[in-house]
Amino acid sequence: MASSSPDSSAESLLCWEEDISSSPFNDAKRPGRLDPIFKRNPQSNFDLAMTVMQEPDLQVAVSALVDREASHAPSSDYVQKYETKLLDAGSRQKAISWLFKARAFFKFSPLTAVLSVNYFDRFLTRYQLPMGKSWMFQLLSVACLSLAAKMVEVDVPLLLDLQVAPDCLFEPRTILRMELLVLTTLEWRTDSVTPFSYIEYFIVKCRVLRHNTHEFLDRITDLILQSVKDLKFASHPSSAVAAASFLCSTKEMFPSEFEEYKMIIFSLLPSSIQDASIECLDLMIEQFYLSSRMSLLKAETCIDSTPLSPAGVLDASFSTDSDSTFRSVKSEQSTQILCPALKKRRVENICMNVIDS
Repeated sequence: MASSSPDSSAESLLCWEEDISSSPFNDAKRPGRLDPIFKRNPQSNFDLAMTVMQEPDLQVAVSALVDREASHAPSSDYVQKYETKLLDAGSRQKAISWLFKARAFFKFSPLTAVLSVNYFDRFLTRYQLPMGKSWMFQLLSVACLSLAAKMVEVDVPLLLDLQVAPDCLFEPRTILRMELLVLTTLEWRTDSVTPFSYIEYFIVKCRVLRHNTHEFLDRITDLILQSVKDLKFASHPSSAVAAASFLCSTKEMFPSEFEEYKMIIFSLLPSSIQDASIECLDLMIEQFYLSSRMSLLKAETCIDSTPLSPAGVLDASFSTDSDSTFRSVKSEQSTQILCPALKKRRVENICMNVIDS
């Protein structure tokens, strides 16, 4: 019997999450690959590389994403669990803040951060962590970031190095066991549909290339990242967050194009998603757009009120520098605090017991 070639053996190890052979974009939907139109650079921006796409292909692609996104989203009652205190909103906020701190430190892609939060929320939808054990949220956030980095990034840090300024330092074997628990709980569905999955098609459909596309994409990215951090947006589907981010950015940068882009994007989405997109857009404008405008006006007012005398300028400068220095020193001191060795061993033992159970 002839032995199989190495190539055929390698192909036998491939595992697909679902049959997508009928999709015209099947090459772009393989696990671990980014969407075809956007290419990430190390500064977490997007380099735009447009592909030729026909109108029917756009509609089919967006419809396929909408059909898939429900299986890659938290349950409809996920936010309600925080409102009824079944889950601790403070622990989630702390864990997500750490995720974004680590993402900024390693200069990971925005997609890595969004996938991490997606895994985090979906896991808590299906798995009840023990109450009163905040370190479990920290362990979960490390495991989710590690899994997302393996899906997206080219260079992934070691598990010990990945833990930037943690409250507790976990051993690699503990994180790996938590990763396995996350994967089994999510049924190994890690190629999630995120808001970024839709943006490429919106760009092509609206023909945004005639504008300053890179700044536009940067603003969309910023809004998506802010949205996934905020628990208020967790109940909205990825398509609605994508549409709201796109339209909110349009309202800020190209207000004359807002109504046109809104009609074009809504033509790609079903009516139920259109309603969710409007609700999400209103919330996004209230949370991010109006608040940023108010902050800008407030800053301008403070600048105008600065004393013009030499003594006043020096006093204002000294006060600002002192506050900034104090916050910087305090931040550096707080980030260097790690758990004592005894507490670390005790936490590791508890981790192993909880994960095994």
